[in-house]
Amino acid sequence: MVLSALASSLQATLGAQLPDILGALGILIIGWLVAVTARAGMRRLLSVLKVNARIAIAVAFALSFGLGGREAAGRQMEHWLSKLRKGN
Repeated sequence: MVLSALASSLQATLGAQLPDILGALGILIIGWLVAVTARAGMRRLLSVLKVNARIAIAVAFALSFGLGGREAAGRQMEHWLSKLRKGN
């Protein structure tokens, strides 16, 4: 008798909350799918734009300025600026 009372009480409580639980689970799954899709798109975009190489160059120049390689970095910057001025 106690078991059937517990089962009916659980069914009544869970039955009232089940749509909310399923809705929250659906939102979680949709959010996860959107995040996975956005991650794949951003990785593809960053790969196409070659952001890793640009960041590596920027870090290398920042380190060379900070570690005493100012002359070499300055020469390289002047070289690039002269190429930009010439239109190459």
